[in-house]
This record gives sequence, C-alpha cells and structure tokens, in this order.
Amino acid sequence: MSKVSIIIPTYQQTYLNETLLSLTNQTVKDFEVIISENPVVEESTRDLIGNYSDELDIRIVQSSAGANNARNTGIAFSRYDTIALLDDDCKPADDWVVKIVKVLKDTTVSCVGGRVNLNYDKQITNLQSQYLTGINWGYTLGYRPLQQNEYIASCNLAFRKNVYYSVGGFNTNLG
Repeated sequence: MSKVSIIIPTYQQTYLNETLLSLTNQTVKDFEVIISENPVVEESTRDLIGNYSDELDIRIVQSSAGANNARNTGIAFSRYDTIALLDDDCKPADDWVVKIVKVLKDTTVSCVGGRVNLNYDKQITNLQSQYLTGINWGYTLGYRPLQQNEYIASCNLAFRKNVYYSVGGFNTNLG
C-alpha cells in the first residue's frame, strides 16, 4: 500500500485536537501527518502534537501566513508521493486514507476529493450557506471526472506529488 503525507494547515488550531483524534482511528497507519502552522508555531500546538506522537507519525513545520503558503510548505516537507490535504477542523472517515490510496492507484486519476459534511457550532449567514453548500456535492457512487465550473474543496483533497509540481503548487496570492 502507498504511504500518504497528510498536510494540515492551521492557524490558532481551535479544532485541531478533534482532527488528530480522528486520524488515530484510520484503518491503516501508513501515513505521516504534517501540521503546517502559520505564521508562527504556537507552544500550545507543540504540546497538542506531543500528545499524539506515540500514535501518529506527526511533526510540525512553520510556514508564512496564508493557507496556501501552509499547504505548499507542508508538501515541501512531505516524504511520500501521495499528498492528502485536510483542514484543521475536519474529521475524516476511518477509511479515508484507504480510499485515497485505492482511487489513486488508477493512473488516469489526477486528484480525488470527497464529501464534505458541514457541522458548525455557530450560526452561519445565508451567503455563507450558499457558498458552503457548493462544496457538499456528495457524489458517492465511485469516482468521475469533474464537470465544468466544479471543484474539489481543499479541506478534503488528495493527489500525487508529481501532479502538484506539474501545476506549480498552490497560488499563494489567493491565500
């Protein structure tokens, strides 16, 4: 089975503990976790990561401000050819890594994303709701090509490292 580098950009890591806890429940352990914190690494983040060092292959790197800078920095420090992006407030399903590896075995597939179920503890505005519902397209019948004007949310996105390099990484002017 291919090994996976999971990159988690974070800033003030409010929900990071729940995300890391969910990664301990993965059905396979063939992955590393890279926390890419911006713009500075907080002591509280180091302490939190220390709590998971026995269960996860985990480390922290410092990046410049912005989520795309954090993604690019995390990928630069990754050891494996399969990259999975996860936001610091996401809880992947227990078979998330297994499914990523399975789909990316098909060399005609460049990237893979999955369902994003929203679970907010705060009231969201109507405008936010319209935007956020767009990422929950929930295709569950296998995989298929993206349609025009369709995208995969970076909070649940995986790809081969060579694909990342072929497009020049994440645009740091966008965040």
